[in-house]
Amino acid sequence: MKIDRSMLNKLLKQKNGHISCAENLWSQVGSGKRKCVHFFFYWRESGQREMRKIGSADADTPAATLKELNAHYFQMLGRYQQGITPTMVERVDRKRDDALQTEADRLANRVTVEQIFKQYLENHLAKKSPDQYDGDLGRYNNHIHKPLGKKFAEDVTKKQIQACVDAVVDKGYESQAHYIAEYIKRVWIYAIDAGHEDLSERAVTRIKKPKKPKREREATEEELRLILKHGDPVIKAMLYMGQRVSDTRTMRKANVKDNWLEITPDEYKTDIYHRVYLTKTVQKLMRQSTSRSQSDVFVWAGYNGNCISESKVHEAFHQIGLDEIKEPHLDPLQLRDFRRTLYTFNEKHFNTYVAGAVAGHKKQGVQAVYGRYEYDDEKIKAMKKWEQYLNKLSRG
Repeated sequence: MKIDRSMLNKLLKQKNGHISCAENLWSQVGSGKRKCVHFFFYWRESGQREMRKIGSADADTPAATLKELNAHYFQMLGRYQQGITPTMVERVDRKRDDALQTEADRLANRVTVEQIFKQYLENHLAKKSPDQYDGDLGRYNNHIHKPLGKKFAEDVTKKQIQACVDAVVDKGYESQAHYIAEYIKRVWIYAIDAGHEDLSERAVTRIKKPKKPKREREATEEELRLILKHGDPVIKAMLYMGQRVSDTRTMRKANVKDNWLEITPDEYKTDIYHRVYLTKTVQKLMRQSTSRSQSDVFVWAGYNGNCISESKVHEAFHQIGLDEIKEPHLDPLQLRDFRRTLYTFNEKHFNTYVAGAVAGHKKQGVQAVYGRYEYDDEKIKAMKKWEQYLNKLSRG
């Protein structure tokens, strides 16, 4: 059988409803006002007759359309003669369409590196480690966003991540490169655990990174003078107190009692009760800060009523201009180096027990078992001596 003009004209001469069947082609004359012929492919499957429409044609149907109908019929006939029914073809087509749709959905749901870092920072870090949030956000913006941020995370390779870490090293920030490598790996594992299963853990394993830096830096007298001259009150207070940055910037007014800052075990890193003596200079700096603060809770308040953020503290520190006097053989001074500078000062003028007590170190060995002396008198003497030393530098 062949669907062509000659066949169509013969069928159009038949009465409405006329049916002819041959070689799996079912032709039926329509019963509408305008006479036309409907073509179907028919076959038997599982003991029943099945039909699929091929198309329709009337006296005005172009030759090209008849040619397409005929080609469609012969395609179905050829497959059927090979044992492939239209039902089988439809089943394959559905599977293909489902696979294409699944792939399309997967591609539509792909996330960029920027999105997984945002998810980590906003959904995880902001809630569990708010003190670390600002630092990690800065590391992402400064070292990760430009080379990797706009790439789809599932397409990122180990080689690209290694290049990102190496670029930080090339800039002279080996210590920062160590933390960048650890940071990317931490976020990657978090993203996989959060449901981004298309990410490959292999991309972040065995990355070559510099060893974790060992800080040995103390502030020089020239640096101390510059800090005392140009430092913000909170930066100066950190220098005079010599405590951890987080413990100083999160100071609560309720914890300041009779010239002491009292930090409970649940608030302190080493799970001990720690008392920090506040010298007259520190208390003066606290008044300078609280006089312009709207917080009834924190000594060093930020714009939103919470404690001053880590990023604002570091911003104030970098505005001092220490890089201009940095000696070539020394690493850049960091806020955490204040603590080492004070500890060394106390070792020199007192002893390691007093230095450890001022720093809030946990007692070790036999001392931890039997020692209950808190060194309060020694702390006062040590902090006053450190205050005198700094005040003398400030005047000089």
